[in-house]
Amino acid sequence: IKQEEPSGISIPTFDSSELDPYRHPINHSRQFKEDGDFLIETEEKEVYISDGKLVKAWLNMGVRGDDPVTDFQVLRFLKQLSKLASIRPPFLPEIFEFGIATKSSSVYLVSAFIDGLTWSDYQCADFEAKLSLIHSLVSAVEQLHHLGVSHGDIHPGNVMIESATNSLFIIDIPDFNQAGEEQKNHAYSPEYIDTCSALERDI
Repeated sequence: IKQEEPSGISIPTFDSSELDPYRHPINHSRQFKEDGDFLIETEEKEVYISDGKLVKAWLNMGVRGDDPVTDFQVLRFLKQLSKLASIRPPFLPEIFEFGIATKSSSVYLVSAFIDGLTWSDYQCADFEAKLSLIHSLVSAVEQLHHLGVSHGDIHPGNVMIESATNSLFIIDIPDFNQAGEEQKNHAYSPEYIDTCSALERDI
């Protein structure tokens, strides 16, 4: 019986050199100094405003010799950032810089800060304006899916209407979770939330 048992499961290795193009010899907090208080500050993540831009940093990530699974998740995230930065969808905050800050051992993202109101706080002038806004949101989600990208956690707090232009933006995409878990919310997802995909949660 013992001889028939599998000797072990082979786990594919990850070549960490694939992350090298994204490595930059900077400390994110020195390169992008905060304008004021942190918006979010935990042991795993920092979010703040720097020179009018939004800076997100995921701490203790991208270090050489990290767990291969974590490295793969970081690479997938950075590739998605690269894709969105090159396409520049008008309904997502513009991405300015991103990568691995080697001096602070962090993965960072610098994007446009959307100054406006969330979907739940925004008041439409009339019924036609409300229909136009709904159309903009549906169109944005459809275009996002056409690009092969799903949000998976769309809710009123993740949809912003910019004050200066009344333009609609979907925020918090892409986002990174160090545990490899997708962001979900029960209020705006199907009942089978635990088994549905990010795309299914979007629609």
